[in-house]
Amino acid sequence: MSDEIAELRARIARLEAEREVQNVFTQYFYYLDVGYPDQLVGLFAPDGVLDVVNFPPGTMNDLHFDGPAAIATLYKRYGERGQFIRGGHHSANLTINVAKDLQSADLSAFFMTSGGASGSVQGGQYQLTFRPVEGRWKIATMRITSGWGWVAAGEPKSITDPVPVSKVARGGGPVIYEP
Repeated sequence: MSDEIAELRARIARLEAEREVQNVFTQYFYYLDVGYPDQLVGLFAPDGVLDVVNFPPGTMNDLHFDGPAAIATLYKRYGERGQFIRGGHHSANLTINVAKDLQSADLSAFFMTSGGASGSVQGGQYQLTFRPVEGRWKIATMRITSGWGWVAAGEPKSITDPVPVSKVARGGGPVIYEP
């Protein structure tokens, strides 16, 4: 019976880790799309690495960032206009694999972005590795591959002003998983 209990405990720990990793990924999108670049960068490990491949789509430009200070240079513009709901990042086909020793987790997901003043739409894939840092799962490596995209022709049109974060339910913060 004790072997069964130990196995169940291990399975539960991996499920909880999977849930926490998914939550960090969700927070990444929230902080990106609403304009919290400092909180977004805080999701990375102190030695986190970010690679952005083929960005903008079709250019074959690759970007590389080592550590949160370098990563912050990419995301700082997302907070410069304040916090409001912009276009959004959408993910699908999310897969998470947590190592049995709970020392790492891999995540992959396809994404699509839409909206924004440019009228651009693009998609691709996220590939991340997470690891626990001081009791929290952090992004150790992130690879964003832009697979396709386009910009709407003509003048961008807006049907409404941006919605301020203060108008969003729950005070504008993402729902955080608590075990």
